[in-house]
Formats: sequence, structure tokens, C-alpha cells
Amino acid sequence: MQAAVETPSTARGAIGRCRGCASILPLRWPAENETPEDWVCANCGERYRGIRIQNLPREYAKNARLATAVASKPVGSHVDVEVEAFLNPVRAHEGHAHPITIAFPDRPKIVCDLENSFSRDLDSHLSLTGALELPSQQSPFAAELRDVRNRPYDATWIQRSIEQVLQSADDVKNQFAAVTEGRRADFEVFRTIAREQLRQIVEDKDVFACLGIQPHLGDYPSRHALQVSMLAMSMGVAMGWDVVSLLDLGTGCLVHDAGMMSVDSSQYGKKGILSAHDLGEIAKHVVLGLGTFEHRMGDVPERALIVAYQMHERSNGTGYPRGYSLERIHPLARVAAIADVFVALVSPRPHRPGMVPYHAIKKVMQDTEHGLFDKQAFRALLDTVSVFPIGSFVALNDGRVGRVLRPNPGRYDRPVVEVWRRGNVGERPAIVNLSEQADVAIASSMACLEG
Repeated sequence: MQAAVETPSTARGAIGRCRGCASILPLRWPAENETPEDWVCANCGERYRGIRIQNLPREYAKNARLATAVASKPVGSHVDVEVEAFLNPVRAHEGHAHPITIAFPDRPKIVCDLENSFSRDLDSHLSLTGALELPSQQSPFAAELRDVRNRPYDATWIQRSIEQVLQSADDVKNQFAAVTEGRRADFEVFRTIAREQLRQIVEDKDVFACLGIQPHLGDYPSRHALQVSMLAMSMGVAMGWDVVSLLDLGTGCLVHDAGMMSVDSSQYGKKGILSAHDLGEIAKHVVLGLGTFEHRMGDVPERALIVAYQMHERSNGTGYPRGYSLERIHPLARVAAIADVFVALVSPRPHRPGMVPYHAIKKVMQDTEHGLFDKQAFRALLDTVSVFPIGSFVALNDGRVGRVLRPNPGRYDRPVVEVWRRGNVGERPAIVNLSEQADVAIASSMACLEG
């Protein structure tokens, strides 16, 4: 039987939101023999770890129960939890108590001397004339997209999209697990995932990109690879590329971290700043990953392998494994590099929290100005997610608060936003296209709507 939580007017402060499903969870001050962790969400079973808010109405008391109590209703499925968290505007953004204080020390130059037959063949191919050029593009895939401008997200489509993302995440994880077990990964599984991602982009490219940049802790590196693929393919659409190029880009991103399964997890799972030695060991995963497939070199699309091989290179020559500079990096890999870094920045890691997306954009912008990334690829990122990235929270100059829904390509700081009156986020939001509102603008980024 579910235990009710009494919230008398004198018990203030220990109230928050579940970070599993975003339910509002009041909690009286714990008794001497209790801790907040003794309580869980009645909806999803997540241990109490909400953001604390003062004086929340007591009608929310039913949402929390003692961990030892038996829930009166079954816990929702993983899909239901993710759908609710995605749709609920009052959910807290994962783990950003101090969004600007994350330190990123200068990384030493890393050149990996590890080689195998795949890497030697790719290095030889990349020296040929025309190897770093995209083939003649057919019809841009962007012409296939549905027009969803100024529309709110469709809850039914979000559920289908999340179901597909979770299925794809499992498929990538299983293929990576095969590598861990000493077996070969099936390249066609990754190719099939990339094809399915194109179908998702057609229906709503903004929902797809938003899911791609949602912070996610766990299932590294397989979930990271999937989300990088999602963001990179969305950026490729903004670049005007065709189906073949997008499939090569997405597939290359999906497989790029397969070699991590051959690297000691203590190298990338530790807490604290990674040493030059750690980074050197991690850099080997690029070359190791090339040889993890069932197929031979000639059976795998070459450009997909080039993406996986080069997406850790940097335009100023400070990347790895070969220290190539801009003119020796394939255009697909230049886009993949930015997608990889942005997803990494917003995602929590054992040695640091994730960054609020707006500050991650600023970090990538600074790195682009310093010559690490291709400027055209960075513009594709802005066209895809905007300066205030889709899914993130903002304060407007008229006192309202909102969540960014859709970018306006070329109007990077004036996206489409769903907005609420401050303190009334339970109301139905209005949809505001800031490119059509000269007197309304974003005043600041927010870590959460009520932060």
C-alpha cells in the first residue's frame, strides 16, 4: 500500500522534482532515522534527488512514497518515463548546478602511432586526388522533410521516436558488446539504423535533433555514438547533402566508438582530469575500431570508415589519430567532429557534469574561432539547434519563460519557443516564433524553468 507523504505548512524546503520522470515530489524534513534517499518516486521508482523548491502545494504529496512501501500502481515503462520527461516542461535539466564553472584544460597534441591494414589503406586512399571531396550530390534530402514550422511537438510522434531511439540504442549496444566478447560487429546493423534515422528526420527533424542532444548518463560509449549520429545527420541535412552522403555520415558516427570496447574502461571511466597517457591510450580506439567488423574493407562504404577514422581530428592539426589539419579532413568528418564534441559537452561524465546547452554552444563557438573546427560545419550546428539549443530553457525579455522547440536557420538567436508566464508553467504554453516578433527576444539561458 502506498504511503502518503504529509506536508504540513511548517515543513518547508525538502520538495523537488523526480529526475527520472519529472513528477513533483514533496518530502517532509526527514526524521532522525530517515534520509531523502529513503523515499522514491511513486511513478517510476527513482530515488529522491530532486531540485529543492519552497512551499509547494500539499496536493502533490501522493507522488512520493517510502522506498520500503509497495506501490499501488505498476511502475511505468522506460519508454513512458522518457516520453513524460521529454514532454513535461517543468523537468529539471540534468545536473547543471554551476553551468559555467566546468574547466576544460588544454589537451596535449596526440598522435597515435598504432596501425592496422584498415588504417594503412585509408591513409593511402586519403592521399589520392579527390579523396577528400564529396561526390556529386543528388537531390538534397531536405526537400523530403515535412513542414512543421511553428507547430508544437506531437506527443504520439515523440513516443514513436523515443521507442525507436531506445531500440536503436539497444542494437548499437549489442554490437559493441559483441566486440567486447571478441566477436565481430555486423556493419549492416549500423547501416539499417542510419536508414531508420532518415525516416525519423522526414517526420520531424527538430524532435529528432532534440532527442539527439538530450543529456544521457550511462551506456557509454554506445548511447553516445547513437546520439552523435543523430545530431550529425541533422546537421548534414542543413548542409544540403543527399541520402547517400547522410547515410555514410550517420553510419560512420555510429561505428566510430566501437574500438572503445578494446580499450580499458578505466582509461575513460575515471573521475578526474585525464592525463596525456590516458588520452594516448584512448586515441587507439579509432584504429582498433576499424577492424571490428565482419566485412572486409571493400564491403564497407569507404566514406563511412573515413568518418569514423577522422572525426577526432581537428582543423588546426591538434586532433588524433594522425594530426591531420583542415585540408586533409573529409567534409563529412568535419561535421561529425562538431556533433561528437557538442553531445559530449552536454552529457554528464564521471569526471564532470554536463554543460547547459547554451554554454556548450559557446564553447564550440570559441573552439571554432580558435581554429579547431570547420566554420561551415559550425554554421550547420547553429542551423540545426540554434544558439539556444532546442529543448533548452530560456527567459524572455518580457518576463516569460520558455523551452526552445525549433531553430530558425540563419536567425540563430531567434528560434521558435513555447512560453509560459513565470510561475505558471502548468498552463498550456503559447508558441512564439521569435523571428516574427521584433519586440520579444531571449534574455538569458536557464538551467531549468523554475531555477
